[in-house]
Amino acid sequence: MTVRTRWPASTAVIALVAVLLGVALLGSPAQAQDDVVDVDMALASIDAVFTGGADDRLDAVLEIDSGPDAREDLRLVTTVHTRVDDPSELDAALLGDTSGVYASVSTEVQDLAAGELRLESIRVTTEDLELDDPDLAGVYPLEFRLFQRGDAVGSVTTAAVVVPEDPPDPLPTSLVVRVAADDTVPLTGDVLTGDMAALLAPDGALVDLARDLDGTYADGSAAGLTLALDGRTLSDLATIADGYALPDGQLRDPGDRRARRARTILDRLAELLRRPDVSSLSLPYGPADIVALVRGGEADEAVRLLDTGRQAVRQLTGRAPLDDILVPPDGLDADTVAALGATTDAFLLEERYLALAGADMPQPLRRLRTADGGEVRMLVADESLSAVLGDPRDEGLAATTQRLTAATALRWLSADGADEAAVLLQVDGLGALPDGMLTAATDTIGALDWLRPMSLGTLADVVDPSDRVIRLAYPPSSRAAELDEEYVEALGAARSALVPIRALLPDSDTLATTFGRSLLAAAALPYRSLDERAAGLARIEDTIGALEGLAGAVSVVEAPPVTLTSTTGEIPISLVNEADQALDVRVRVGSTGFEFDEPITQLTLPPNATQTLTFRATALNPGGLSGVGVAVEDPTGRVLLVSSTIAVRSTAFPVVALVATIGAALFLAVWGLRQTRRRRVPGEATGDQHSDEQAADPIGGSGRHGVGG
Repeated sequence: MTVRTRWPASTAVIALVAVLLGVALLGSPAQAQDDVVDVDMALASIDAVFTGGADDRLDAVLEIDSGPDAREDLRLVTTVHTRVDDPSELDAALLGDTSGVYASVSTEVQDLAAGELRLESIRVTTEDLELDDPDLAGVYPLEFRLFQRGDAVGSVTTAAVVVPEDPPDPLPTSLVVRVAADDTVPLTGDVLTGDMAALLAPDGALVDLARDLDGTYADGSAAGLTLALDGRTLSDLATIADGYALPDGQLRDPGDRRARRARTILDRLAELLRRPDVSSLSLPYGPADIVALVRGGEADEAVRLLDTGRQAVRQLTGRAPLDDILVPPDGLDADTVAALGATTDAFLLEERYLALAGADMPQPLRRLRTADGGEVRMLVADESLSAVLGDPRDEGLAATTQRLTAATALRWLSADGADEAAVLLQVDGLGALPDGMLTAATDTIGALDWLRPMSLGTLADVVDPSDRVIRLAYPPSSRAAELDEEYVEALGAARSALVPIRALLPDSDTLATTFGRSLLAAAALPYRSLDERAAGLARIEDTIGALEGLAGAVSVVEAPPVTLTSTTGEIPISLVNEADQALDVRVRVGSTGFEFDEPITQLTLPPNATQTLTFRATALNPGGLSGVGVAVEDPTGRVLLVSSTIAVRSTAFPVVALVATIGAALFLAVWGLRQTRRRRVPGEATGDQHSDEQAADPIGGSGRHGVGG
């Protein structure tokens, strides 16, 4: 039997108290009140959206658990409380702080056996609840209270919505769900960490999310859903799906249960993103502490982490994310906006990161003035609406979605067709959403006439930004939690070391990729924790140590002096590579005594081998001993691997000395010939010599001639 009661709002509370008091007095006075144990009640389903028509009715199902005792003489009172007009009043009413009774209906309930769990259906017309007039448009707290012999033993509070006869246009609506393993340490190489294993447990957050994604995809209710994805989480899932190793070194193949779960999650994401009404955003890879990186002078690294995140999402889901909206993992400061403003068109921020909050009606698109006088768009999620989906009260999906219904209806009725009005919700999909909440939320958003689901990119295009300029408020708690300066400096040094590592290792070698991925993960938020900082520094030190190991693996073979027998020749140099990887190197030679045809050459040194190369040289000062300097570097020339000096002797004569020697030899030859001719005996003188001698001394010749005669 149903009894309908109508009370004026002014006397509603007094009347209800009187009725309940009368019922209590009629009960057995011997009943000990301390023996009454509260019944566990929950809302299993509800349809409480009314258009004001005569055929409207309230349909609800309550789940009632009697507890250890049998329950008799039960009555369920359905009460509509006074209309609420703002979110704070609604929140207070849902917590039990109702302001008055508008109308009430009492219904008998069959007895409950001890330990019985029953689904109790409730059907009440809007005429019984006095909500059969569209002029009563608004949101009304709705309470179900179970009485046993006049004592309240259980209650559930939600809300009903009356839609106006001439409703305003629907509100553009987007739901952003962040899929990122923020609180877990990334994989170490291909080794499954304990944190990632926990996420992939049957009751883990990732597996719960996969079920939700599966349901959302199956019923086609995901319109307006945008997944904010972390490329590092996706990369780790892909590694697990392909097979992985446990910390003890034991290998797991793709048939392992965790590998199958990882593959399922990736498949669900890819399937969902194939739908045109579902989009994705990319978080900074890690997600990285981009504010700390920018403040530490590593703005280029912050940009690299944005680009890497986008590439990973595109590669592992098969669909490119929206590349003009940035989702920072932990707020922004002015320096970060300036550094990253050129890479994005808008930033998605939580309201707690704003110094100047919006008006009573939350405005999802706002303006931020930059230091240079420019303007950046800010997408701001509705904090109270977002909290509804992840409410820790754990009141069940039906109650949560009905609260979402009521709260969005308040936004809609308050907006009154404003062009800047919209509904933007943002939640963390790992742990923040109860199991099944994502599917229930997308179902609800798609079913409500006052919400128009659309992707976040579309919402940013169709909604007018607020005229109100906002300021950032990077809270001290975020600043205190950043990666510290020493850590960021070490990360920068490791990034610098990665450049020559990549240059040293041939393109076919995957070691550089492994170190690069490790450093990308090292900037992730989990390493803010003192407990995990050492693990992050270990990644950094591994990279720096890898460069030192590769550099120390190369040496120049000591050799005796090299002798060149001519002014030109080839100087051999032998290099040893003790690394297990082939190394690309650059070799430079130089000397004041020699000129080289090609003083610089590049080559690949085979692993664990010796290789000899030659340099063609011309002696500048032949005949001496000169040193030839040898420098072995990485191909970029940033790191000197080893240097040495080789002694080279040239036995060729210098050209000037050779000419002088030849000239001296010719002179000596001529002089010697003349001396030889002058030493011949007198009787063997020629006729010419006699004539010359007579002509030279005519007087002496005449005297001797006379004496002789």
